[in-house]
Amino acid sequence: MQHIQEIESIFNPRYLDEDCGYIAVLLREYEIIISKSMDSGNYKDAVTLLLAILDSLTRHFVEDEHYTYFDDMYSPEYVCQTIIEKMNRKAEAGLFPVEEIVRLKEGLEKVKQTEAYRDYGALMFALRCFKY
Repeated sequence: MQHIQEIESIFNPRYLDEDCGYIAVLLREYEIIISKSMDSGNYKDAVTLLLAILDSLTRHFVEDEHYTYFDDMYSPEYVCQTIIEKMNRKAEAGLFPVEEIVRLKEGLEKVKQTEAYRDYGALMFALRCFKY
C-alpha cells in the first residue's frame, strides 16, 4: 500500500512543534482517506492505514520524544480518536466486516503493549473509544 511510506514520513522530527500540531494536520489527510475507504466499502485498507498510523505514532512518540512537546494535549491522538469513532459508527450501522473488526482489535491490543502506551499513556484515550 502506497500510503505506508507516506505515513512514516509524517513523523519526521522536523515536523515536531508545540502539541505536535503539525503532525496532526498531516494526519488529517489520512483521516479523510480512511473515511473514503470505509464509505466505498474498503474496510481492509481503512484498518491497514489506521494500524500503520498507530505503529508509526507509537514508535516515534518514544524515539523522537514527542512527550516533550506537549503538556496535556497530544494533537495526533485526537485525529486517531476521530478515526476510531468513525469506525465505531460504521460498526454500529452493521457495515464493518467482522473480520476487519477482529483485525483492528488485535492491532489495538498490540498498541497497548508498546512503550508509548504503557509508559507514557500515548493513545490511551483514543483506544478507550473503540467499542468492539
